[in-house]
Amino acid sequence: MTPERKEYMRKYRAENAERYKELNARWKAENKERVVELGKARYVEKYEAIREQQAKYYAANADAISEHRKKQRADNPEHCAELKRAQYKKHKSDILDARAKYRAANSEKIAAYKINNAEKIATYSAEFREANRERLREETRKWHATHPEVRLASNARYRARKANAMPQWDFELTDFVTKEAAALTRLRKRYTNVSWHVDHIVPLRGKLVSGLHVWNNLRVIPASVNKRKSNSFSPMAA
Repeated sequence: MTPERKEYMRKYRAENAERYKELNARWKAENKERVVELGKARYVEKYEAIREQQAKYYAANADAISEHRKKQRADNPEHCAELKRAQYKKHKSDILDARAKYRAANSEKIAAYKINNAEKIATYSAEFREANRERLREETRKWHATHPEVRLASNARYRARKANAMPQWDFELTDFVTKEAAALTRLRKRYTNVSWHVDHIVPLRGKLVSGLHVWNNLRVIPASVNKRKSNSFSPMAA
């Protein structure tokens, strides 16, 4: 196309802007799938240029964009929440990976924020738990159902703390062994059809002697044996 022809077309479009706008809108309405395909192709082809243009626009209109988004969330809370959930579900792995990288790169900044805003965080957490009590309870129940060894390890630590029998040495090894022992109880039950328990060889609150919640004081025994044993301890049996 010659320069003269280009100039003629530019002037023609400017003089017939409304007509072009109407024709363009009608074509888009009649060719929605085609419009989507062309948009995707253009985005892939000019990705870097588009992202650069978007970044410049956001930088130049940051305050206006922020206010607009706040208004949108305030006017349409349910719709925004649904969009956020859908976005999270679609890109969950990428979002979690990005969060992990951010926490690793900004650990000191995050720790300082938590210290400086402890009261604000506590208030928000309490309000969130109160407003989402049933949902959180259901999510916790499902998570514990798929991670029983973590729940068992947590219960073991709780009992140990109550008995003041949880030393800090070898803490990580003890936690690891507790979870592995809990997983072993499920594995043995699957193959033997008999219930098994994680037992403290020397009970945390024994009648004769009390032990500690440490890795070398743990073993996996049949549940029936553990129930008979209760809090008793026999050096000969151990």
